[in-house]
Amino acid sequence: MSSPALPLPFDSLIVYPWTDPVVDAVGHDPRSPYVEHFWLGILGPSTTWLLRRLAAAFDVNPDGFELDLPETAGALGLSATSGRHSPFARTLQRCVQFGLAQPHSRGLAVRRKLPPLSQRQLGRLPMPNGSRSTSTTPTTSSEPGSSPAPSRDCGRALTRATGASDLPASGPASTTGPRAG
Repeated sequence: MSSPALPLPFDSLIVYPWTDPVVDAVGHDPRSPYVEHFWLGILGPSTTWLLRRLAAAFDVNPDGFELDLPETAGALGLSATSGRHSPFARTLQRCVQFGLAQPHSRGLAVRRKLPPLSQRQLGRLPMPNGSRSTSTTPTTSSEPGSSPAPSRDCGRALTRATGASDLPASGPASTTGPRAG
């Protein structure tokens, strides 16, 4: 399934907050350790850094703001060339692909918080010890050698290993915001 093409003006993009009461209540600030531990490997570093910059900009401009595309791309270490296949355009597209942003009038509506990972996403995370279960179906047996559902086991182990269950639902892990122009 393909995501709709994003409107990519050459110089700027209007960024609006995407209000979602459910995700806003249970989600995680893009600057949180949860996002770094769990979402980073799924989104990639450029998309994660972009979401962190946008979160910092929302702190200053909660109703939305104009995003300077060449400046933001450069700050992320990406090419500022225009086009749908440029590194920065792909970074924006990943936000849409994973449901963290959506095209909106003259710009982009972006979530202020990232949702917890879905069961499918949890199942694709590597096991903490680097091994994968050979079973692809959940088992309920407590016999030696049987294993619980890989996604649930992996999620629990990662939560324990990172202390993510003790993380606040929000709160910046960084105090730096977008660069001043």
